Amino acid sequence: MGCIRYSITNDSCGLFGFVALIRLSFLIGLSACASHGEAPVGRDPYPDINYHTVRKGENVYAIAMRHGLDYHQLAKWNGIEPPFKIYPGDKIRLMARRAPYRSAVERPAVERIVVERIAVERIEVEKTSKGQEKVPASQEVVSREPLPPHQEELPPEQISYAKKPAGKPLGEVPAHKDTRIEKQAAPPKASPAPPPKTPPAVSRTAPPAPRKKGDPRWQWPSKGKLLHDFARSGNRGLDIAGSFGSPIYAAAKGKVVYTGSGLRGYGKLIIIKHDRHYLSAYANNDRMLVREGMNVSRGQKIAEMGKSGDHPPLLHFEIRKNGRPVNPMKYLKGS
Repeated sequence: MGCIRYSITNDSCGLFGFVALIRLSFLIGLSACASHGEAPVGRDPYPDINYHTVRKGENVYAIAMRHGLDYHQLAKWNGIEPPFKIYPGDKIRLMARRAPYRSAVERPAVERIVVERIAVERIEVEKTSKGQEKVPASQEVVSREPLPPHQEELPPEQISYAKKPAGKPLGEVPAHKDTRIEKQAAPPKASPAPPPKTPPAVSRTAPPAPRKKGDPRWQWPSKGKLLHDFARSGNRGLDIAGSFGSPIYAAAKGKVVYTGSGLRGYGKLIIIKHDRHYLSAYANNDRMLVREGMNVSRGQKIAEMGKSGDHPPLLHFEIRKNGRPVNPMKYLKGS
């Protein structure tokens, strides 16, 4: 009897232990789901999509130019104050932070009222479409059907008082012919095909941009031949061909804010800030004669023309307004 009682006790203990183990596993699973089911508040779920990691030789102006942004906005989004000091490895946000979602409780009372009113009107329209209720007078759609012919009123100048000819049975064609209708129905004569157009040559003419008081006064940065205009350079700037080592001039007075080779595809690059809105860029240089922080005057020699690989020597020149490339031809007109 003792053996039987012992075995039952062991079986019951084993059963209770098994149930306890299952409950413990279930609680652990719930705690894991609770801790990892939602992203922590304030953490960006895609941290590397809208950020730029600062590399050696880059600054705010170069990063803004790389991504086509206004450097003021870039600095504002990242809380960077002048003189815009950043360091390699820093994460730079490339867009403004999104406004946090507000629940109905957090919204202002006026906003909640508007949302509720829209919801009520939507329900009324849905009920009306099913024939249950009438649409309010403010939402009724007035039918604009044409009036019957006898109710239409013509202006006095369009009323004809000529006698109408006696009517003829249906299906009978009048004997006379209307030559006006025949002339209108005649097909137009085929015009000769225009001669094939030749591609326009690159010229230094473009409608000038309106110049406001205080805007920079521009001049050509090089005396070479215009190789590619704004459209042929991919709507980025101008390509000016010349001889290796020929002088490059500042297109307007300003302050040098970047010198280096940190932007891929630009070679040795110089960026000059002219005012709150305008920057100019001089790429593919051989020798740079200025450094960051220097003030330069209009027409001052800042570099010498370089070349890249087997390509002929040239200067790639850009003007940026609020971070966006603009056609330099509109600003160099008449200079």
